[in-house]
Amino acid sequence: MQAQITTSRVSVLVTGKRCGELKKVFLVVNGEDVEDRWIRLESAGTCRWTADLGEEGSISTKQSYFSLRFDDFARTDCHRAAGNAEKLVAELEFACCADTPLRNLRVKTELPIPVTYVRDVRPSPTTRVGAIRCTEYGVLGAGSGAIAHTQFASEDVFLQLGNAVPQPKLPGLLLDDIVVDDGKLVLTRDGLVYRLAVQRAQGKSRTPPTLSSNAISVDSKKLSALKLERAEIEVLK
Repeated sequence: MQAQITTSRVSVLVTGKRCGELKKVFLVVNGEDVEDRWIRLESAGTCRWTADLGEEGSISTKQSYFSLRFDDFARTDCHRAAGNAEKLVAELEFACCADTPLRNLRVKTELPIPVTYVRDVRPSPTTRVGAIRCTEYGVLGAGSGAIAHTQFASEDVFLQLGNAVPQPKLPGLLLDDIVVDDGKLVLTRDGLVYRLAVQRAQGKSRTPPTLSSNAISVDSKKLSALKLERAEIEVLK
């Protein structure tokens, strides 16, 4: 059984044929996905990386979970760390890299309203050890911002309109099925209500499938109260 420790020190091993290509590697801790919260790792040799999170960043290997962002071409699934009690370090192993499209998204609302997002990340089928299903989340300031390193083959990304704080258990607008690679998707208020209704009917809203007119009415009233006219979703890369 692995030791359960609390530490600020993290050691990361990246496996796979592309690990030697990596120049910039960032650590996401406990699902805090906004880019200014990513932690830049220091190289410790080929395919090995380290970080010291400092006293305020100490983590518990029992409770914390982690994922990686690689340069501009990949992300990983989520893992818990193994505790090395002798060296007092949290040890992680990730595989690089999933061969699926990576997209950086830009979201903008008019009028600007609070917008958050939730990422439901599934374990990669190629991962050998330690992967878990997890939730990652972020806040887009003043109704505009980026969601970086999305890979829809391994995660569901939900946009939550009108929420100042991400709510992982609440439904949102699922981006996986509606993002277009060759341009900007513009949805009016009615279009957003329609998309949310389609999701519910297909059972993709993390709620039981329904065509309830009451649910549609709730969406319409909420977006009207927010004075939201339209939302734009654009692939930056």
